[in-house]
Order: sequence, then C-alpha cells, then structure tokens
Amino acid sequence: MNNVKVVNHVVAGITFAVARVAVSSKIAMGVSCLCLSIILQVTARDGLRLRAGPGTQFDIKTTLVSGQHVNVIGNSDAWSQIDIEGDGLADGYCHSGFLALE
Repeated sequence: MNNVKVVNHVVAGITFAVARVAVSSKIAMGVSCLCLSIILQVTARDGLRLRAGPGTQFDIKTTLVSGQHVNVIGNSDAWSQIDIEGDGLADGYCHSGFLALE
C-alpha cells in the first residue's frame, strides 16, 4: 500500500510543498525516487556554522564561507539540512536565516 504525505518546507522565506511517498512491500523492485533540493547562498558575512543536527547544542562540523552555494535537501523548524558535496547526501544543518536565493 502506498501512502502520500505532503510536507511544507520554508527556506529563505519561500514555502515548498514536497510530496513524500511511503511504499510498503517486502521487496520494492523498479521503484524510483525523485529527490528535490534547492541551491541557496550563504549570506553570513563571517561564515555559517554547519552543525551535526538542527540546533546550537549540536557539534560544529565545519564553517561555510560567505557566498558559498549549498543544496538544501530538507529542514527542521528554522534549520536547513545541507548537502555541500552535491551528491544528495546530508552533510549537516545550518540556520535557514543565513541562506538566500542569489
């Protein structure tokens, strides 16, 4: 049985509606997934901390430089899940308030 859930994500003041599909079967053959991301730019003058989780209580993994482009692949409240490698895998979280469209 398939379940579809539409989730709204707000990043840089823009709301995105994303459909999540759950497929329940023992073996899923020929199933494809469309993964969406949006490319935004870091706007923090002194850089933006990439953290291990969505909050300041999580460890800092690295600092993104001002002007750097990142792929936003998800969010949790005011925090964006970031892919900096461009491979579709999550590298960490940063605060959405310091990301903007070019």
